[in-house]
Amino acid sequence: MTNFADADQAGVDAAKSCARWVVTALAIGAIVEINLDSKELLDRSQIGIDSIALALASGAATALSVATGLSSALVGVMVAVALRPPSVAIAMFAGAGEFGLAGRAALLLFANIVSVGIASQLVFLLRGIRPRTWHEQENAKSPSGLTSLSGEAFF
Repeated sequence: MTNFADADQAGVDAAKSCARWVVTALAIGAIVEINLDSKELLDRSQIGIDSIALALASGAATALSVATGLSSALVGVMVAVALRPPSVAIAMFAGAGEFGLAGRAALLLFANIVSVGIASQLVFLLRGIRPRTWHEQENAKSPSGLTSLSGEAFF
């Protein structure tokens, strides 16, 4: 049986860690002149099949780890692979005053978040993981406005 409280705590820890990266990268972008010719940095502002595939794979791996009880290890990997690079790029571009590139990196981050969510839901569906209580089942029937909106905007 999966302990979803541990998964929730791992998500909270990941969000706190992400906030620290963003603040640090924003300061670096404001203080240090960034190299706008850097292919690695510019790749974090472009959505492509490779970035979507990476986010889908990391979302599926994370969902499998949560379903098997190894949540904290692979949640960190998912965050490091799919969410950290565009988050840091957003902050570095914004700190350097490159708001167009920061917006493009934000779109990549948004696409990655949606892809991770879709892959996770698909893995849970395929593994037959369903909400246990009536309250959880009612919440699962109607996705939140943000989830619906993000999925529709993505497609």
